[in-house]
Amino acid sequence: MAAKTSSISTEVISDAAHRACACDITGGDESSKAAQTQEDRLYSREEVLSEVASGGRRLVIITKIVYDVTAYVSRHPGGAEILEDAIGGDATTDFEAIGHSNAARTIMQTMRVGRIA
Repeated sequence: MAAKTSSISTEVISDAAHRACACDITGGDESSKAAQTQEDRLYSREEVLSEVASGGRRLVIITKIVYDVTAYVSRHPGGAEILEDAIGGDATTDFEAIGHSNAARTIMQTMRVGRIA
């Protein structure tokens, strides 16, 4: 029974941490709405790698959606290293395995820049 309480507490802390990061990154709800209505650019996997290699934005692919995590890396509640390791690649399996909160998924939408063609 104690383990169940512990996992619930961890999720609450995780949600709170993600919500705090969302305010820092997006500046509030208006940026989030703008990101969700923005038309997606189509990327090839090669374009994602090329942009990352050229020192441009830090892009990550999760479920065929491309996210620019440049401004978020240093604020990621799980640590910058986790995102740094995923940059330029497909992090779908790792992202889903962690069991990210709804707050984390909401933050992701503010960083969406396109999708894989």
